Formats: sequence, C-alpha cells, structure tokens
Amino acid sequence: MSTYPHPHTVPPGYVPESRFQDALRNFRLAHETVESQRAQLAEQESQVASLRRRLAILEGTGLPPPSSISNNRGGVTVDDFSIRNAASSLSRLISRFSSSTLKSLPPSSIQALYRAAVSDILGPEAVPGAGEGSIVAVSSLLRHAIALTVGEVVNTLVVTNSEEANEQLTNLHEHLFARDPLIASVWRRQTFSASVERISPALWLSLLSQHLPALTPLLLPPSSSSPPVPSPSLYPTNPHSHSPIPTPTPDPTHPLLQLLHEAHLFSRMLHASISPSDEEGRAHAPNSTTFQAYVADVGAPLDPVQVQLERNCLRRGDCVVGAAYMVGLVKRSSSSGERPGGEEDVVARRCQVIWEGGVREAGGLGG
Repeated sequence: MSTYPHPHTVPPGYVPESRFQDALRNFRLAHETVESQRAQLAEQESQVASLRRRLAILEGTGLPPPSSISNNRGGVTVDDFSIRNAASSLSRLISRFSSSTLKSLPPSSIQALYRAAVSDILGPEAVPGAGEGSIVAVSSLLRHAIALTVGEVVNTLVVTNSEEANEQLTNLHEHLFARDPLIASVWRRQTFSASVERISPALWLSLLSQHLPALTPLLLPPSSSSPPVPSPSLYPTNPHSHSPIPTPTPDPTHPLLQLLHEAHLFSRMLHASISPSDEEGRAHAPNSTTFQAYVADVGAPLDPVQVQLERNCLRRGDCVVGAAYMVGLVKRSSSSGERPGGEEDVVARRCQVIWEGGVREAGGLGG
C-alpha cells in the first residue's frame, strides 16, 4: 500500500516564492549598481586620458610627428644616432645633386658655375684670382654653397610660405629661448606641428636668391611652363603704380627644390621632436635643447671637434678647410640648475669638410 506526502509537508531544499523574489530583486539591484559603477569608471578613465593628452601637448611630448617624416624621422623622440643617419642621407643627396648638375653642363657653363660659386662663398672680389676650376673643385664649392643654404633652412623656422612670417617666428623663438628654454621648446614643437607640408617654390627661390645670388640663376632656371617675363623696358615706370612685376616660377620638380624639401623635413625632425636629454632633464629641472646648424668657413683651421675630414690632410700644421660638404649640428642647451640661464654648446654632428689642398690640387681656387 503506497503512501502520499502530506499536502502541508515542505520538501527538502524548497525556497518560498517570497524569498526567491527578494533574492532576485537584490541580485538585479546589485547588477545595476555594478553596471553604474563600471560606467562611471569608464567615464573617469576617458577624462583622465583626455587630461593626459592635453598635458602632453602642453609639455610638448604628445605632438604627432609630421606625416611625411618616417623611419628614423618618425616619432616624437630623436636621438643623436637618428640625427646622424638623417644628416648622412641629406649629405648623399647633396653629393648626387652636385654630380648630376656638373654632368649635365658643357665645359663653358661649368666655369661660369665655378665663378658664381666663388662669388657667393668668398665674395665677388675673389673671382678674378680664382683661376680655372676643375670638376672636383667646382663640385666641392657647389656642395659648400648648398650646405650654406641647408644651414639657413635649419636655423630659420620655415613654418609657413611667408618669408616675413618665418623671420618673425624665428626672432620670437630666439627671444623665448633666451628667457625660458623650456617654454621655447614647447612653443617651437607646437609651432612646427602646424607647419605646411611642402614649402612653395617661390619661397625657396627667394631664399636661394638671398644667399646664393650668383648661383641661383644657373642652378634654378625658370620653369618652361611659366608665363614669359616682359623685358624691363615694358615694366611700368610710374613710381606710384603698384602693378606687380611678373616673377618666373621655378619648376617644383627641380632636383634642387626636392633637395630643399628634404632639408626642410630634416629641420622639422630636429625642431619638432624632443631629445632624450629633454625627457631626462624634465624629471630634475627644466631643461631643453635646440639645434643650430653651422658650416665651416673656407680657409678656417681644421678643428677636430667641429669638422670631420672627408680626405686625410697630406700636410702638417697648415691644413685648413677647403670646402664643406654638409652642415654640422650644435645642441644649444640651457637649464635652471646650478647655473640659471647658463648655455652650453655640444656638437651633435661635426661638419663634413675637405681640406684646402684637396681643392687646390684639383685645380681650383687659384691652384
């Protein structure tokens, strides 16, 4: 005979419905609280990340590198090794430009190029005694003249297509650097972050005409697509007339303009980046550096700290610079440590030069 449980008997493990509903309600409230806290944490992390990005921009460490700068040029930190590699690449471009230019010219034009280089480097008074220049001598002086132009590109904050604006920005940076190098460093990096990607050919033509007035017409002829320039007799003679005089536009694809574009990228890498010394100095005292290019003067003594010889000097005691092949770079640093406002110059890359005998023996500079 089977037995049935009593209708009021509670089975083992039975949970009343009221308790089940209470537990479910508590679980739902706990889940909603956790989700609310998770959303608050996510919002706080987003705000902290935004504040960190803004702080990095103010400190100059969070600026993105220019899109056209890659490999050793990409990144906000630049070390001496990257600088030397980029400078060596630019030096090879200068050498190739010099070689290709001389190969494309007839002998008569090479001598005209030689006299123009002597005039721009040593002055017009040195042309009569310069004699005839060989291929090696003309190539050396041409590379020296291009190095001078590259130095101007590095030492000038070429940020816009306005020559006057660039000059004002350069003067402002020097003023800021003299007062507070750290502020000048942050300002310089922020300014270069807004730099134009490619400088106009007109600005490069103006820069070349200022520093290489004799060489520029020979190296950078007007583009064949440019409108013809009227003769001076057709220009308006009215002194009150404001009609602009047509200016020939150089070919943007000219190798010299491409070389100057690479020099501009090199300058942006130096000025828009932060060196490891800046990062280390920021942990102790305000510390910042800025780069300045220099070119050894023709006839200057061979200082092993500042110059690097391409060919060994075959003389003793009387070796001087014959021509520079690539600019040297100096780190100008200043900190507010033991010497407030103190300034130190550290050679980051020596200027590549050839000794004067190498140019003279090749048949140049009166040799």
